[in-house]
Amino acid sequence: KEYISFVSDSTNFESFGPVKGLLGRWHSRFPHPKLDPVAVWDDMVTSRCTMMRKLMEHFYAKAPSRESVSMETEDSESVINLPRLKEQFCREFTHLYLRTADTARLQNNYAVAGKYLKLTEEAINEYFPDNGELHLEWLHQVAEMRVQQAEQDPSPPKLLSILTLLSRLESKNKDSVLSTNHSLGCQHFLLEGHCFDLFSDALGSQDGEELILSDMSDQQTKQLNLLVRQSESATLTPDVVFNKLKLQALSSLKAGLKSGNEEHRASSSSSSSFSVGSGSGSGNSG
Repeated sequence: KEYISFVSDSTNFESFGPVKGLLGRWHSRFPHPKLDPVAVWDDMVTSRCTMMRKLMEHFYAKAPSRESVSMETEDSESVINLPRLKEQFCREFTHLYLRTADTARLQNNYAVAGKYLKLTEEAINEYFPDNGELHLEWLHQVAEMRVQQAEQDPSPPKLLSILTLLSRLESKNKDSVLSTNHSLGCQHFLLEGHCFDLFSDALGSQDGEELILSDMSDQQTKQLNLLVRQSESATLTPDVVFNKLKLQALSSLKAGLKSGNEEHRASSSSSSSFSVGSGSGSGNSG
């Protein structure tokens, strides 16, 4: 009904404000992640994506010349800037896929979670190839799913997937996004620390070293050498691997806590500034 009402009013296609409001309402309305089954989420994604594509078609059909709107006016809600509008829709597609993938993971539906993570990856690569934050958010979702699967089924294949995952997480450790987005940085390093812990605990368990190390490919052995800062010519003994993985876990957890503290300080500073500004405003008006 909301969609039909929106497209029935031609004035909704004359400026950016109405569609921005519609997308904002959709962005804040989702089924329950635990009470509503994945099928409900799947239907929601299908219907919203269909409606958003039709809305884009309406805008392009009604305003073929608006693509040339000056970039100086792109922040104004009184004009339609088609490239900006397309970007907004694409962000909503990506957000929908990520939210649904996370819900499917929470409900242990890894087939659906994997499907939406693939759709997310494709959307990011097509529309936001240079957006470091989105790439990291996607990687963290993949990591959450792999960790959950390995915890539920600690078989060598699942645990060795954590090893490959750790290599991917470590490759992002120096990304500038992690130092500017403290929330993302905190999540990244805590997740990485958890992966190190999970893999080292599996190695330290009874028969763990034999089960895991014997199943490792040459590529995985190389990855493990890199993770524990061991030269390829050195012998990887289980004790050395276990101790170095634990040290790496501790280092990652410390980095995560540091990012979390920086986020807290930034948040406290912002709150204090707002309070001071509000207080001075009250004093002046008095």
